[in-house]
Amino acid sequence: MAVNDKIKQVKDAEADLELVSALWGGTQAMRDAGKTYLPQEPGEEADAYKNRKNRTTLTNIFKRTINTYAGRLFEDEVKIENQPGLDSFTENVDLEGRSFHRFGYDLTRLSLRDGIRFILVD
Repeated sequence: MAVNDKIKQVKDAEADLELVSALWGGTQAMRDAGKTYLPQEPGEEADAYKNRKNRTTLTNIFKRTINTYAGRLFEDEVKIENQPGLDSFTENVDLEGRSFHRFGYDLTRLSLRDGIRFILVD
């Protein structure tokens, strides 16, 4: 098995997250998924289905709830105090410009969304 080959458990998890990704993406993602989440009714003509799909909207309570919950957990800024050697680390924890506080918020949000997250520390 090659290093970049996915094991069955990873493939299964990715399949389970397809609906989550579509919900997270909102109205456009659900429309793009087409008949997967908005099936065409028996006897419904293609033009009628297309019109119905294009006027269907998704109120994204899922995303709003997760963002709100994570936001409440990180309402007060996370700080590491009395550790002067960690100042530069906490300002750019992932080497992409995210602070320790923002990294924690993003990690929590995505963990709540997907049910799992991993961090590789090198």
